[in-house]
Amino acid sequence: IRRFLRDRQSFAQLVGAKHADSISPFTFRLAQFITTIFMLVFISAGLIYNAEHMVNPDFSNFFATAYFVLVTLTTVGFGDLHPVTAAGRAVVCLTILLGVALVPIELSKLLE
Repeated sequence: IRRFLRDRQSFAQLVGAKHADSISPFTFRLAQFITTIFMLVFISAGLIYNAEHMVNPDFSNFFATAYFVLVTLTTVGFGDLHPVTAAGRAVVCLTILLGVALVPIELSKLLE
């Protein structure tokens, strides 16, 4: 999907628009922003789930892990779930760093 979000022409083909000019730059940037956030959440959730589900019963399914990633990325941090393995903690740290880096970059592109 990210491949179709390289330029407005590719995105127009993905959504079935006749011309790339029929898609506003804001709509294109919004689609890029949403895709980036979803990719970060789902890839991180998959990695954390793989690292934690065998030893931590709190991460019993992918959706519980996706909830944890969303709560972590929004800096709410309820504390109801937490990783116990070194790999899980490393993925969480990497996810936080990527979230802190990617969200402002994508938002700045959106607001241009």
